[in-house]
Amino acid sequence: MEITANQNIGALVAENDRFAGIFKTHAIDFCCKGNRSIAEACAENPGQLAQLLLDLNTLKQASDDSTVLAYSTWPLSLLMDFIVEQHHRYVREKSGEILNYLTTICSVHGEKYPELFAIQNLFSLATEELKAHMQKEENSLFPAIRALTLSQPKLPTESTNPTLQEQILSISDEHQHEGERFSQIRELSQNFTAPSDACITYRVSFKLLEEFEEQLHFHIHLENNILLPRALKLEHEVYHAHH
Repeated sequence: MEITANQNIGALVAENDRFAGIFKTHAIDFCCKGNRSIAEACAENPGQLAQLLLDLNTLKQASDDSTVLAYSTWPLSLLMDFIVEQHHRYVREKSGEILNYLTTICSVHGEKYPELFAIQNLFSLATEELKAHMQKEENSLFPAIRALTLSQPKLPTESTNPTLQEQILSISDEHQHEGERFSQIRELSQNFTAPSDACITYRVSFKLLEEFEEQLHFHIHLENNILLPRALKLEHEVYHAHH
Protein backbone atom coordinates (compact mmCIF):
# COMPACT_ATOMS: atom_id res chain seq x y z
CA MET A 1 0.00 0.00 0.00
CA GLU A 2 1.44 3.35 -1.07
CA ILE A 3 2.50 5.98 1.48
CA THR A 4 0.43 9.15 1.16
CA ALA A 5 0.80 12.75 2.35
CA ASN A 6 -1.77 12.40 5.14
CA GLN A 7 0.12 9.60 6.96
CA ASN A 8 1.64 10.22 10.39
CA ILE A 9 5.45 10.61 10.42
CA GLY A 10 6.02 9.03 13.83
CA ALA A 11 3.83 6.03 12.97
CA LEU A 12 5.77 5.47 9.75
CA VAL A 13 9.14 5.44 11.53
CA ALA A 14 7.65 3.18 14.22
CA GLU A 15 6.63 0.76 11.46
CA ASN A 16 10.03 0.90 9.72
CA ASP A 17 12.94 2.76 11.32
CA ARG A 18 14.71 3.00 7.96
CA PHE A 19 12.31 5.84 7.11
CA ALA A 20 14.17 7.90 9.75
CA GLY A 21 17.10 8.38 7.36
CA ILE A 22 14.85 9.81 4.65
CA PHE A 23 13.17 12.26 7.02
CA LYS A 24 16.61 13.30 8.25
CA THR A 25 17.82 13.89 4.68
CA HIS A 26 14.80 16.13 4.11
CA ALA A 27 15.47 17.94 7.45
CA ILE A 28 12.16 16.79 8.95
CA ASP A 29 12.01 16.09 12.70
CA PHE A 30 10.45 12.62 13.12
CA CYS A 31 11.04 12.28 16.88
CA CYS A 32 10.04 15.42 18.82
CA LYS A 33 7.63 16.49 16.05
CA GLY A 34 6.58 13.02 14.88
CA ASN A 35 2.89 13.47 15.67
CA ARG A 36 1.99 15.20 12.39
CA SER A 37 1.30 14.24 8.79
CA ILE A 38 3.83 14.30 5.96
CA ALA A 39 1.84 17.15 4.37
CA GLU A 40 1.97 19.20 7.61
CA ALA A 41 5.73 18.66 7.85
CA CYS A 42 6.14 19.96 4.29
CA ALA A 43 3.83 22.97 4.78
CA GLU A 44 6.73 25.44 4.86
CA ASN A 45 8.37 23.85 1.82
CA PRO A 46 5.60 22.25 -0.30
CA GLY A 47 8.02 21.74 -3.18
CA GLN A 48 9.72 18.88 -1.33
CA LEU A 49 6.52 16.82 -0.82
CA ALA A 50 6.61 14.93 -4.13
CA GLN A 51 10.28 13.96 -3.77
CA LEU A 52 9.80 12.96 -0.13
CA LEU A 53 6.87 10.68 -1.00
CA LEU A 54 8.87 9.17 -3.87
CA ASP A 55 11.84 8.49 -1.55
CA LEU A 56 9.59 6.95 1.13
CA ASN A 57 7.72 4.72 -1.32
CA THR A 58 10.95 3.59 -3.01
CA LEU A 59 12.34 2.53 0.37
CA LYS A 60 9.03 0.92 1.35
CA GLN A 61 9.10 -1.22 -1.77
CA ALA A 62 12.67 -2.34 -1.02
CA SER A 63 11.83 -2.98 2.65
CA ASP A 64 8.83 -5.11 1.77
CA ASP A 65 11.28 -7.58 0.26
CA SER A 66 13.57 -7.71 3.30
CA THR A 67 13.44 -8.16 7.05
CA VAL A 68 12.77 -5.01 9.05
CA LEU A 69 13.49 -4.81 12.77
CA ALA A 70 10.03 -3.79 13.95
CA TYR A 71 10.48 -2.27 17.41
CA SER A 72 6.74 -1.58 17.47
CA THR A 73 6.08 -5.33 17.78
CA TRP A 74 8.47 -5.88 20.72
CA PRO A 75 7.05 -6.51 24.21
CA LEU A 76 7.20 -3.30 26.26
CA SER A 77 9.58 -4.85 28.79
CA LEU A 78 12.06 -5.76 26.02
CA LEU A 79 11.78 -2.29 24.49
CA MET A 80 12.53 -0.64 27.86
CA ASP A 81 15.50 -2.95 28.43
CA PHE A 82 16.79 -2.03 24.98
CA ILE A 83 16.43 1.70 25.67
CA VAL A 84 18.32 1.40 28.97
CA GLU A 85 21.05 -0.96 27.73
CA GLN A 86 21.64 0.72 24.38
CA HIS A 87 20.66 4.38 24.60
CA HIS A 88 21.02 5.24 28.28
CA ARG A 89 24.36 3.45 28.44
CA TYR A 90 25.53 5.25 25.30
CA VAL A 91 24.70 8.67 26.81
CA ARG A 92 26.48 7.82 30.07
CA GLU A 93 29.58 6.48 28.30
CA LYS A 94 29.94 9.16 25.63
CA SER A 95 28.98 12.33 27.53
CA GLY A 96 32.26 12.68 29.42
CA GLU A 97 34.37 11.80 26.38
CA ILE A 98 32.67 14.45 24.21
CA LEU A 99 32.86 17.08 26.98
CA ASN A 100 36.63 16.45 27.31
CA TYR A 101 37.08 16.93 23.56
CA LEU A 102 35.00 20.13 23.62
CA THR A 103 37.05 21.51 26.53
CA THR A 104 40.24 20.87 24.55
CA ILE A 105 39.08 22.52 21.33
CA CYS A 106 37.65 25.49 23.25
CA SER A 107 41.03 26.15 24.85
CA VAL A 108 42.91 25.75 21.56
CA HIS A 109 40.46 27.19 18.99
CA GLY A 110 37.96 29.16 21.07
CA GLU A 111 39.51 32.54 20.36
CA LYS A 112 39.13 32.09 16.60
CA TYR A 113 35.82 30.19 16.79
CA PRO A 114 33.95 31.58 19.84
CA GLU A 115 30.81 29.58 18.98
CA LEU A 116 32.65 26.58 20.44
CA PHE A 117 32.03 27.93 23.96
CA ALA A 118 28.28 28.11 23.29
CA ILE A 119 28.32 24.54 21.92
CA GLN A 120 30.24 23.32 24.98
CA ASN A 121 27.80 25.04 27.33
CA LEU A 122 24.72 23.64 25.54
CA PHE A 123 26.14 20.11 25.50
CA SER A 124 27.14 20.34 29.17
CA LEU A 125 23.58 21.38 30.10
CA ALA A 126 22.16 18.62 27.91
CA THR A 127 24.23 15.91 29.60
CA GLU A 128 23.21 17.06 33.09
CA GLU A 129 19.52 17.14 32.21
CA LEU A 130 19.69 13.85 30.30
CA LYS A 131 21.20 12.13 33.37
CA ALA A 132 18.26 13.31 35.49
CA HIS A 133 15.85 12.37 32.68
CA MET A 134 17.22 8.83 32.42
CA GLN A 135 17.08 8.34 36.19
CA LYS A 136 13.45 9.44 36.18
CA GLU A 137 12.69 6.87 33.48
CA GLU A 138 14.61 4.04 35.15
CA ASN A 139 13.39 4.70 38.72
CA SER A 140 9.81 5.77 38.15
CA LEU A 141 8.31 5.65 34.64
CA PHE A 142 9.65 2.29 33.46
CA PRO A 143 8.77 0.42 36.70
CA ALA A 144 5.22 1.83 36.42
CA ILE A 145 4.97 0.53 32.84
CA ARG A 146 6.43 -2.87 33.85
CA ALA A 147 3.77 -3.17 36.54
CA LEU A 148 1.12 -2.53 33.90
CA THR A 149 2.50 -5.30 31.68
CA LEU A 150 1.92 -7.66 34.62
CA SER A 151 -1.60 -6.24 35.02
CA GLN A 152 -0.59 -4.88 38.42
CA PRO A 153 -0.93 -1.11 38.00
CA LYS A 154 0.81 0.96 40.66
CA LEU A 155 -1.75 3.56 41.57
CA PRO A 156 -0.39 6.78 43.12
CA THR A 157 -0.53 6.34 46.90
CA GLU A 158 -0.68 10.07 47.53
CA SER A 159 -2.13 12.93 45.55
CA THR A 160 1.41 14.33 45.21
CA ASN A 161 2.59 11.26 43.25
CA PRO A 162 2.30 11.76 39.48
CA THR A 163 0.02 9.51 37.44
CA LEU A 164 1.44 7.61 34.46
CA GLN A 165 -0.09 10.18 32.11
CA GLU A 166 1.51 13.05 34.03
CA GLN A 167 4.89 11.29 33.96
CA ILE A 168 4.59 10.74 30.21
CA LEU A 169 3.70 14.39 29.61
CA SER A 170 6.72 15.46 31.65
CA ILE A 171 9.05 13.05 29.82
CA SER A 172 7.71 14.19 26.42
CA ASP A 173 8.29 17.85 27.35
CA GLU A 174 11.89 17.01 28.25
CA HIS A 175 12.32 15.23 24.90
CA GLN A 176 11.09 18.36 23.13
CA HIS A 177 13.49 20.52 25.12
CA GLU A 178 16.53 18.34 24.32
CA GLY A 179 15.57 18.16 20.65
CA GLU A 180 15.49 21.97 20.51
CA ARG A 181 18.82 22.24 22.35
CA PHE A 182 20.50 19.98 19.80
CA SER A 183 18.97 21.99 16.97
CA GLN A 184 20.88 24.96 18.42
CA ILE A 185 24.09 22.92 18.56
CA ARG A 186 23.57 21.81 14.94
CA GLU A 187 23.03 25.42 13.86
CA LEU A 188 26.04 26.77 15.78
CA SER A 189 28.27 24.04 14.33
CA GLN A 190 26.92 24.55 10.79
CA ASN A 191 25.54 21.02 10.65
CA PHE A 192 28.57 19.63 12.51
CA THR A 193 30.94 20.86 9.80
CA ALA A 194 34.43 21.59 11.08
CA PRO A 195 36.30 24.54 9.47
CA SER A 196 38.89 23.74 6.81
CA ASP A 197 41.81 24.50 9.18
CA ALA A 198 40.40 22.34 12.01
CA CYS A 199 42.63 19.80 13.75
CA ILE A 200 41.77 16.11 14.14
CA THR A 201 40.35 16.65 17.66
CA TYR A 202 38.01 19.37 16.32
CA ARG A 203 36.75 17.03 13.57
CA VAL A 204 36.34 14.09 15.95
CA SER A 205 34.39 16.29 18.40
CA PHE A 206 31.89 17.30 15.73
CA LYS A 207 31.60 13.72 14.43
CA LEU A 208 30.82 12.51 17.97
CA LEU A 209 28.31 15.32 18.52
CA GLU A 210 26.48 14.36 15.33
CA GLU A 211 26.46 10.70 16.36
CA PHE A 212 25.17 11.71 19.81
CA GLU A 213 22.32 13.68 18.20
CA GLU A 214 21.40 10.67 16.02
CA GLN A 215 21.29 8.43 19.09
CA LEU A 216 19.20 11.00 20.95
CA HIS A 217 16.70 11.32 18.09
CA PHE A 218 16.34 7.55 17.86
CA HIS A 219 15.90 7.24 21.64
CA ILE A 220 13.19 9.92 21.57
CA HIS A 221 11.52 8.24 18.59
CA LEU A 222 11.37 4.86 20.36
CA GLU A 223 9.69 6.48 23.35
CA ASN A 224 7.46 9.17 21.79
CA ASN A 225 6.23 7.11 18.85
CA ILE A 226 6.21 3.55 20.24
CA LEU A 227 6.72 3.02 23.99
CA LEU A 228 4.67 5.86 25.50
CA PRO A 229 1.55 5.59 23.25
CA ARG A 230 1.48 1.81 23.84
CA ALA A 231 1.90 2.30 27.61
CA LEU A 232 -1.06 4.71 27.73
CA LYS A 233 -3.17 2.30 25.69
CA LEU A 234 -2.24 -0.56 28.02
CA GLU A 235 -3.04 1.53 31.10
CA HIS A 236 -6.50 2.22 29.67
CA GLU A 237 -7.06 -1.51 28.99
CA VAL A 238 -5.81 -2.63 32.42
CA TYR A 239 -7.80 0.04 34.24
CA HIS A 240 -11.03 -0.99 32.50
CA ALA A 241 -10.30 -4.66 33.13
CA HIS A 242 -10.13 -3.91 36.88
CA HIS A 243 -13.31 -1.81 36.96
